[in-house]
Amino acid sequence: MNLCVYQPPLRTNFYATCKFLFDIKKNNNNDNYIYIQKKPINKAYYIVNSDKVSKYNDFNTDESKVIEINNKDLIEMLINSYNNDPNFKKREYVFMSSNEKPYPPNKITQVLLEPLNLNFDTLRSSYISDYYLKNPYPLERSKLAKAMRHGPDVAQLKYLKRIPTDKQEKEINKNNYTANRHNKNQ
Repeated sequence: MNLCVYQPPLRTNFYATCKFLFDIKKNNNNDNYIYIQKKPINKAYYIVNSDKVSKYNDFNTDESKVIEINNKDLIEMLINSYNNDPNFKKREYVFMSSNEKPYPPNKITQVLLEPLNLNFDTLRSSYISDYYLKNPYPLERSKLAKAMRHGPDVAQLKYLKRIPTDKQEKEINKNNYTANRHNKNQ
C-alpha cells in the first residue's frame, strides 16, 4: 500500500508484474521493475517497460520509462521487504504468492485495497485530487501526470475529482438554502 501512497500510484498491472532489480544491466526492456541502487547511496526507481501506454511515443522513451522514488522511507521499506523475506534469495517479484508466482492484478487489488473498499482508479483519483488542491501550477501538474504515466488532459478528465473548499462549500449551502426557500414559497 505504501507504494501507492508515498509515490504517485501507477496502474494495477505495473504492481502485478513488477520485479526487483539490483543490476541495471539486467533490465531486459520487457519486464517492469523496481530498481534498487544501493551505492553510493540508496536510491530506487520504477522502470516501466510494459504498460497500457508503452506503445505511445511519449511513454516509450528511456526517460519516460524511469520514475524516481523520492521518499527515503519508502526506499528503506522496499529494501527491508526484500532483505527480510525468508525466501529473498529466490524472490523475483515485488508482490508474489507463496508458490513464488506473481499475484494477478485482481489479487493485488483484493489483497491491498479491497479491505479499504478501494481500487487503483480510486487511489489515482484521490492522489491527483489532493495534489491538485496543493499544487495549482500547470508545470507541477504536468510532472505528476508524467510520473503517473498519463497526460495532463487524462488527469483532468478521468481522475480529478473536484472537492469544494470551505468557502465554496458555504456558497453551495447558501445557494441550496435560498433555492429551497424559493421552492417552498411557490
